[in-house]
Amino acid sequence: MSSRFRNLTQISATAPMADAGGYLTTLPKTVESMSQDYGSQLAQIDQYRKTPIARYVVSENKEIVVASVDVATGTFTSIGHGYAANEQVIPLLDAADALDYPIKYMPTGLTPIRYYIKVVTDDTFQVSLTSGGAAVTFTTNAAQDLTKWHFETVLRALSITSLGARYKARITIRGKIPNIDYVLPYNTTGSDYLTDTFFKSNSTTFTYPKLSATGSCWLNLEVLIDSLEAMTINYKGFSTNHNTASANTLALIDVQCVSPIQANILFDKITFSGVYLSNGTVIEVFAA
Repeated sequence: MSSRFRNLTQISATAPMADAGGYLTTLPKTVESMSQDYGSQLAQIDQYRKTPIARYVVSENKEIVVASVDVATGTFTSIGHGYAANEQVIPLLDAADALDYPIKYMPTGLTPIRYYIKVVTDDTFQVSLTSGGAAVTFTTNAAQDLTKWHFETVLRALSITSLGARYKARITIRGKIPNIDYVLPYNTTGSDYLTDTFFKSNSTTFTYPKLSATGSCWLNLEVLIDSLEAMTINYKGFSTNHNTASANTLALIDVQCVSPIQANILFDKITFSGVYLSNGTVIEVFAA
């Protein structure tokens, strides 16, 4: 024990004066036992911060497997596909092949980006780059493998509510995420912070707290929100995206946003904006 605490071998708590004898009753508590209690409390706090207060796994997106493709006309066959005209879809690798090379297995010209459905029949469809636009055509890919990827509608909006009023939160997001723009807190009166009052990393003017990240193969992102003193939204992580038939691109994410005019505001809801979230994406919210 250091010299500063050598004499603190016992700390006493004083009880009320006894009726007889007029003496003070003491309840000794050693520094060692206090340290054990404090360590137990720290362990409980640590466990609390490691246990999510909210967890959501995306599973509602509609997936369809392609049986065949006519590359010359850009027509895909999938019996009873059920897609509607102009429905938005993204071709994605199956979960087991999340870090493989998407372009390697798709018709040449098809990539993991958003497309709009053009219905031909109940069993066939084409895709367009714009709503109601012309069908995209492709060329033959010798390595094409229709068993390794699928078309999937993507979750476009998500809010996690009933978090309890708080100033801070840590959010983790893991999955195939072709796009995500914002992760925004909503205050307890229902207003968000989507205003141009933020300074963003390396910016000199006020702007929005926008991330604009893509992870068509994988995105692993941590978002720290702190509204004490000044509202800060920090994004950290990495993304893996398709590049060529034999290469993906890894990018590190480190974006900091701060609003000096918004501070000490409680929030109880978090909204994900400008997103395409695929099935299997896991979102967890932790106390911070």
